[in-house]
Amino acid sequence: MWTPLLVACKGGHVEAVKRLVNSGAKIATVDKDGATPLYVASENGHAGVVAYLLEKGVDVNARKKDGWTAMMIAAKNGHVDVLKELLKHKADINAETEEGWTPLILAAFHTRFPVVKFLVSSGANVSKKNKNGMTPLHIAAANGKTDVARYLVTRKKVNIEAVNKNGVRFLAKHLKAY
Repeated sequence: MWTPLLVACKGGHVEAVKRLVNSGAKIATVDKDGATPLYVASENGHAGVVAYLLEKGVDVNARKKDGWTAMMIAAKNGHVDVLKELLKHKADINAETEEGWTPLILAAFHTRFPVVKFLVSSGANVSKKNKNGMTPLHIAAANGKTDVARYLVTRKKVNIEAVNKNGVRFLAKHLKAY
């Protein structure tokens, strides 16, 4: 069930969020899927609401029922300003979904190039593998995300010889395209 606080967070209405919280709205409320006000604001790119909620002490690494965090959804949806706020409050930059997808892998898959650059510059693990053994570079290359793949290839800590669970190596399969 959507509470007035969740609706205000979804809409990015900072003043309404403040009024609701000051009037006693439960900041730890969740919807039927376990989405917190922080998750909802992050999903919709509302950095001002995110900053306010974090100042109020919400759990920056809270997970929905499916295991997703605010960091993951902000990366997937391309919200760099939200990611900056989350990282200021010690969000886990390498948090994983049940399938092992990190915010960086999600950003690479969804072609969120500014997010990829921001996460890499902020210390995300560029060689972290998901449950299928796919790194952000594998994901980008295998899905035709050429700008992202080109960028990742140039990063010093990227293992361009990483092998996924099927024995596929980035170099062997994709380098010709770049």
